[in-house]
Amino acid sequence: MNYMTRTRRSSETSKKPKKSSKSTDPTRRSSEKARLKAFADSVGDFIRYWGFRRIHGQIWTVIYLSNKPLSGVELTRTLGVSKALVSPALGELLTHKLILNAGGDLKTKLYIANPDVISVIADVLQTREVRLLDDAQSRFTALSKA
Repeated sequence: MNYMTRTRRSSETSKKPKKSSKSTDPTRRSSEKARLKAFADSVGDFIRYWGFRRIHGQIWTVIYLSNKPLSGVELTRTLGVSKALVSPALGELLTHKLILNAGGDLKTKLYIANPDVISVIADVLQTREVRLLDDAQSRFTALSKA
């Protein structure tokens, strides 16, 4: 459920009896977590095409779809992966500005998705292209000297 759905539902009249909150229904919570993980896996597979690892796409998806900043611990629990896999990936996503620090305390850092996705994608592609062109230029120079 996204922000707009929650806002629309909260503004509806209170004629309908309230249903139990999804946070109190463990079966529903488990099912939603499984669907989120499956979607994050799909985005992870897709983002590999852009030169990232699957974990980058998984983490970004969960953070992007969250309605609150998330910690590394929350990400490891949601994705069912180790902290050793998540921690360096968070650093790499921060480097590429796909996610941003959202505060937290000394012990627990919180992350949000960068809302300016288009400029992030453009920056990543431009950076990668420059790297590829530099590599091609240096190989051409080496070939020319031979």
